Amino acid sequence: EIASCLVGSEMCIRDRNRYFGTFVMMSNGAIEWPSSHMASTMMAGAPELMQQETAYLVALTKTNHIASLDNKLVLSNKDRAISISFTDTPN
Repeated sequence: EIASCLVGSEMCIRDRNRYFGTFVMMSNGAIEWPSSHMASTMMAGAPELMQQETAYLVALTKTNHIASLDNKLVLSNKDRAISISFTDTPN
């Protein structure tokens, strides 16, 4: 069992909202998101983009498995109804 931190940013027209939180990763790839350990900055943006950001954070905390597939970090839930892929992008 490994306690880890998550830090990222969301795009909102001109500004980036940052999100941060903690999760626990098990040796079998299972992850847990302790309740109330996720937060984000709240810079205003277009309402439809703000809704997308909120939906992303909700989906993120509903994942319970982490894997590395085809050079991507993939977070998903048990039945894969939620699957979020992250790809490293050069600066």
